[in-house]
Amino acid sequence: MTATTLKEISDHINHMTFRRKLFGGVDERDVWRQIQMLDDDYRNLFKIMSQYYQGKMKSMKQETNAQISEK
Repeated sequence: MTATTLKEISDHINHMTFRRKLFGGVDERDVWRQIQMLDDDYRNLFKIMSQYYQGKMKSMKQETNAQISEK
């Protein structure tokens, strides 16, 4: 799963289930696998958000420089 919004990550967490062990508890490997998947999703989302805001900042800087040049 590659989430692109916090809502998608939240939905994934809300529906997350873990494999059970034969004698109680959960399968530790499955827990770590799902934690790794969540980490990947958060890192991907952070990258997307970072690129978005870098673009916004660049655009605002260009607009500001254009306004300054006009004066």
